[in-house]
Amino acid sequence: MISKPSRADRDRDPWGLSKFLYAPLPDEVVRQISGNATREVKEIAVKWLAVFTPENGFGSSISGPKVTEVSIVENPQEPEQMQGIVVCEMDVTES
Repeated sequence: MISKPSRADRDRDPWGLSKFLYAPLPDEVVRQISGNATREVKEIAVKWLAVFTPENGFGSSISGPKVTEVSIVENPQEPEQMQGIVVCEMDVTES
């Protein structure tokens, strides 16, 4: 479980990122994501993708990306380790 930020951490967050990262996503968003990862792990993938997706500038003609699957699987190269897989969909249009 992710712990909530302290008041001091929130005070140092002028963009409100802490609030976004710690608030639960709507059920309908998480329900659309397949895979065996927990709800919490799926939410982390969606939220961090949103943080690093540009709204303007390079890549702005890309709609999405939308997380469609989050899974935890055995690493084929090292079977004693697990790995995460995040699958996204996006539409790209010519500008």
